[in-house]
Amino acid sequence: MNEDKILNFLLNHNQIEILTRLKELPKESRESLLGDIIKYKNLYQGGPEKEKVTFLNPLRECEKVGIKNHKQIGIDSVKNQEVCCMVFAGGDGSRFGIDKAKGLFCLDGNNSLISSLCQWILAYEIAFNIKVPLLLLVSSKNKKEIIDHFEENKFFKLDQDNVFFIEQADHPLLNGKHEWFLDHENKIARAPNGNGDFLDALQRSNTLGVLKERGIKYLQVFFIDNPLIDPLDPSLLGFLIRQKLDVALHVFERDNLYEKVGVICEYNDSNVVIDYMQIDQDFFTKFENSRPVFSYANSGHFCISVNALVTLANKKINLPYHWVWKKVNGRTYAWKAEKFAFDIFPYLNCKSLCYEKSKTFAPLKNIEDVESVKSLLADKRYEIYREVYKKTPRGDFTIKMKDIVSYLEKI
Repeated sequence: MNEDKILNFLLNHNQIEILTRLKELPKESRESLLGDIIKYKNLYQGGPEKEKVTFLNPLRECEKVGIKNHKQIGIDSVKNQEVCCMVFAGGDGSRFGIDKAKGLFCLDGNNSLISSLCQWILAYEIAFNIKVPLLLLVSSKNKKEIIDHFEENKFFKLDQDNVFFIEQADHPLLNGKHEWFLDHENKIARAPNGNGDFLDALQRSNTLGVLKERGIKYLQVFFIDNPLIDPLDPSLLGFLIRQKLDVALHVFERDNLYEKVGVICEYNDSNVVIDYMQIDQDFFTKFENSRPVFSYANSGHFCISVNALVTLANKKINLPYHWVWKKVNGRTYAWKAEKFAFDIFPYLNCKSLCYEKSKTFAPLKNIEDVESVKSLLADKRYEIYREVYKKTPRGDFTIKMKDIVSYLEKI
């Protein structure tokens, strides 16, 4: 594309700031910015619009975890090395006052969220004499520091060949006038395009093919900011296998009408997730027959079959972008375009399994959450101690790797 066409594109889309800066930049910076414009031109959208959702049929009843014996089916699959983990780790820690990846935030001493996750995966490997591939969806901004964190800690005793760093794509940001703007390097300001890019990222990196070659049949997918998640969760896995599903959702009953969570709806005899931003506030907080109308919430954790992912990849489905007004790069507010992972669910056979919220959902979204999350993690350690030693701990106590291994061997 020649420069005149680029200038006409900018003019036709009211990109006044970019046009002005192009005229001021020295040749090298100008050519770099022109390359940026060519790269992102096809991603340009006129700006955020109010989203409309056509299927808002709230899920009324949901099977509870533990009622049926799904767990043993899941354990057998784990032992057969059919399962891997994919963790969404692209977020930054600006809300915690750290200028680095959220996964590097430490709740307890030097024990980062990433190291805690790896500890549990390692415990599974020791308990069942297996290897568990770990996939981390990272951003262009934090990929290096996350890799450095693994290397500095010798991959937390995991097999280095079993850890994959998969980079999600970036998308241009929009200012309050719905225009592109420049960052401090005179490039179009951009940010990671959301966890919904995970399927495309798996394809771009050829990791999906690697998983098939290794005989992996299922992915456990979750966010790095929920340290209560069981990374291999045999119950959710067994539920998926026994029900012959494409996707099994880990959900919980809503106990806070104003908590910003996605909710579960029914669509074409399947379950889907609708984001709270897509629902009128009065409807989202509505109470009926002593229960919220939207009774079940999305934990952000789901188990999905690799075959379902391959089928979706072959269909080349384009997920929509959702526009969110948020602070980006720790400095300024802008409109950020994000794909949501749960937007794949309407294409799949998907059902929900309900868990006890306090035992499985403790999202660490900002600094105010730290103490409550620590308390819930202490409850979990207490449960592990009681299960392993068959007695109540006295005073301060710690949980060691051998205790987690013993705990897993008993499940």
